[in-house]
Amino acid sequence: MPRPQLIVFDLDDTLIAAYGARAQAWASFIPRYADRLGGRRPADVAAAIDDAAGKFWADHGNLHRHRFDMTAARRSIVGAAFATLRFDDHDLPEEIAEAFSRDREAAYRLHEDAQPTLDRLRSAGFRLAILTNGGTRSQRAKLERFDLARRVDHIQIEEEVGVGKPDRQAFDKMLRASGCQAAGAWMVGDRLDWDVRGSQSAGMVGVWYNPANEPAAAGFRPDLVIGRLAHLIDRLV
Repeated sequence: MPRPQLIVFDLDDTLIAAYGARAQAWASFIPRYADRLGGRRPADVAAAIDDAAGKFWADHGNLHRHRFDMTAARRSIVGAAFATLRFDDHDLPEEIAEAFSRDREAAYRLHEDAQPTLDRLRSAGFRLAILTNGGTRSQRAKLERFDLARRVDHIQIEEEVGVGKPDRQAFDKMLRASGCQAAGAWMVGDRLDWDVRGSQSAGMVGVWYNPANEPAAAGFRPDLVIGRLAHLIDRLV
């Protein structure tokens, strides 16, 4: 692989831990409402919400319409789960969705090697960028909270440019804005479909950030797999 001129990072669940372990998060959260579930087991309610979430996000229409407002999406998801459970409390789904969103946001954390890796790569002369899907308000808030914006040369947020991963146009826009040819750019991200295959479709090197050491799904061939962000330093510096 050619040595990169530009290294592009995904934000959520690459530089920061944000949306992983959805099922476990609901399973941990729902028991606080145990006395308001009409005798239903919290584990069953959590499982129904996770199932509804899987179906909701599998719909590409929902994916494009609602990912700029996660709280609104969760209201729909919890409402659908309660309907499946034949639970007619119309206020509780909204309360749960909003409280879960606050908890989820509070639990965001920066991967311990994220800032050191960005700083070391930049000091070694690499141009750096962040390419993230999602809404301006939420993503800019994360960048400020974790002091990431000043560590990169360019930031591209889906809502601000009108296109997101894995659409090739998202990568092409990033390359044009960065003044870099695709052959000289690497994309680092946790999603095989959005980050790796999407960037490869634009001619970039797709680097899979895979801290859990999971096997790649059939049909996906990352150009490089790393278990920690700092492994980029080991390879490039």
